Amino acid sequence: MAEKFSGITRFLIRFRYILVIIFFIVIAGFVDPNSFLARYRLTLRNNELRAQIEQCDAQYAAAERELRDLENNPRAVERVARVHLFMKSSDEDVYVIEHNDSLLDNAVQD
Repeated sequence: MAEKFSGITRFLIRFRYILVIIFFIVIAGFVDPNSFLARYRLTLRNNELRAQIEQCDAQYAAAERELRDLENNPRAVERVARVHLFMKSSDEDVYVIEHNDSLLDNAVQD
């Protein structure tokens, strides 16, 4: 038993620098809250959020253009009223055609 213990002690003393370096890599790479693994995950999340910000900026610009168009162009207001609100002029009829797929989807949602 004493020989086994002295063998382990000799191994630890002989390779102490290598063991300390390996211990540091394990702590810094995986265990620490600021580890390389955590930083990699944060970088991925940051990239996702930046892409989402770009998408929101594009949507905002499109909505801003549409708002400017609605404020300045009466034909745009008429177009929106006809398409989205199903409004019509007094001399025309509007028919809303729904496909069977959309009827089934509505039945499932109810």
